[in-house]
Formats: sequence, structure tokens, C-alpha cells
Amino acid sequence: LVAGCTAYYLPTFLGYLRKKSEKTKRRQELRFLKKIFVLAGSIKPVDFTTVIKTMIEKSYYYKQDLMNILEALRKSNLDREEFFLQLLEETKDIDSKLFFEKLNIAFFYDFDMAVSGISGDFQQEKRAHARLIKKKISLIHIIGITGLFIAMTILLIYMLKPWLESLDM
Repeated sequence: LVAGCTAYYLPTFLGYLRKKSEKTKRRQELRFLKKIFVLAGSIKPVDFTTVIKTMIEKSYYYKQDLMNILEALRKSNLDREEFFLQLLEETKDIDSKLFFEKLNIAFFYDFDMAVSGISGDFQQEKRAHARLIKKKISLIHIIGITGLFIAMTILLIYMLKPWLESLDM
């Protein structure tokens, strides 16, 4: 019975773990690509296609999307704004959408503004991480104080038990 249940639920569980792992790796790669974009974009003179090529070399999960962007930028008969809008519609992850939107801004409007926007994203991410750590610390404090009061109550009852038993006589 246990072997049957294990055999039935194990593929689902492994699929869930694989999805979770891939999602984490995609998030890490996106963060790495943002760092590449900021570093390569900060060194002047810079060219958008050079930055995209650098990101393509270092990417695994986003390689196809970046190659499509580079190909769309090379073609003169393709409406580039329509391409970026379609890319944003097809992307499901909000962080990826924001990154592609920054690439859109870098190509069409102002490259330096896109670089500073991604740098701002890193600062915002640091603040969000600091808030998360503060929440975890406060939760640990609450659990600790609650546990201390429970332990003190148990000790108080244990110490008062002989006195309470002597009063009943």
C-alpha cells in the first residue's frame, strides 16, 4: 500500500520540485542578466546590440527571447514596437515583463534611463529583502516570548503545586 501510494504521488512531487527549481534558476538568471545589463551599460561607449549579445552568451533560460529581440532589431521590415508589445503579452512572469520593458526603453528611448531604472530595481530589491528579514526576526521574537511565557507558567504551576496541595487538606 505504501509502495503504491509512493509510486503514484512521487512523479507529481518530483515534477513540483523540478518546476520550483526551474523557477528559482530563472529568477537567478534574470538577476544575473540585469547585472550584466547595468555593468555593460555603465561603461561608455556602449551599444545596445553589444549588450544584448553579451547577455545572450551568458543566458540559458532567456537565450531564445534575447535572440528574438536581437533578430527583431536587425530586421528593418519588422515593426519593432509591435514586436516588443507581443513579447510583453507572451511573457507570463512579471519580473521578466519588467526586464523586457526596460530593454524596450533602452532601445527606443533612452539607454541611460533604462540602466538607472534597473539599478533602482536592485535598490528596491535590497529594501524588500531587508523588510523580509525584519519580519522574520519579529516572528522569531514573538515565538520566543510566547515560549518563554509558556515555560514560566509551567514552572510556576510546578513550584506552586505542593503549596496548593497542602491548602486542600
